This record gives sequence, C-alpha cells and structure tokens, in this order.
Amino acid sequence: MGDFSFIIGEPATFGGEDAGPNPVEFALASLAGCMNVVIHLVAKEQGGELRSLQLSITGELDPSRLLALPTESRSGFGGIELIAELDSDSSTEQLDEILRLADLRCPVSGNLATPLPWSYGSLLRPSWNQPSSSGRSTYAARYRASGRRMSRRT
Repeated sequence: MGDFSFIIGEPATFGGEDAGPNPVEFALASLAGCMNVVIHLVAKEQGGELRSLQLSITGELDPSRLLALPTESRSGFGGIELIAELDSDSSTEQLDEILRLADLRCPVSGNLATPLPWSYGSLLRPSWNQPSSSGRSTYAARYRASGRRMSRRT
C-alpha cells in the first residue's frame, strides 16, 4: 500500500489492545473514502458544484460466525448504510443521480456488493521451522482475491 502503514487493532473484548480501528472499521472507512472521491468526481462531470460533503457510515455486523457460535448469519456485514450530507445548488434529483452514479462507479462499493472470485494460500519459505538469526522461525503468507459471493444492490 505504497509508503503508508496502518495500525489495525481489535478491542480488548476480542483479545486486542484497542491500538487502532479493527478490520471491519477499515472496510467501512474504505467505502466512505472511496465514495467521497467518486461523488466529487461525478459531481464535477455533471457540472454540479459541491460546497461541502459529509459522509457518515454504519455497518450492521453479527459477530456470531466470527466467534464460532451457531448461526444462520453469514460472516460480514448484514447491511451498510451510508448517509451523504451535501451542500449544493443542484436539485434533489441531480444529487440523487450523482449518488447513484457514484455507487455504480465506486470500486470499493463494487467489491463489497458484487460477486468476486478470490482464493487464499500460503507460501512457505525454505527456512520454515528453521530458526533465523533472531532465533525465531520465519513464515510468509500470500493471499489473492478470489471466491466469496455477495449480491449487488439494485
């Protein structure tokens, strides 16, 4: 991810130290951030002026599957709500169209809502189980996007 680093944490209730947002909070932030960029892009293309844009986002998450509890719920969000507060001279219809187009064009929205093939695997280095100079064993894992299915909003 370029020259950036992120602290990803978990709350103490999940055994973490609450050192940063958890992965699902980063997923919500990624969606809000991407929609922010694409809403501005689409508004500019449509000739609309946005004086300000404020997004708030919430996700409905049932942790049962994460905690290995019996459930019929899938892992992940059951729903996500993104509220856009816009200050613009554009009509309500124009703003609705900007938001609709932004949702269709936002890569993060598309990845959350559209079937996406993914796979995962591990890559063992020859030194697996052999102590390194620090005295620790080394292990590297590589993950590729592939496999889960979700349905696209209409």
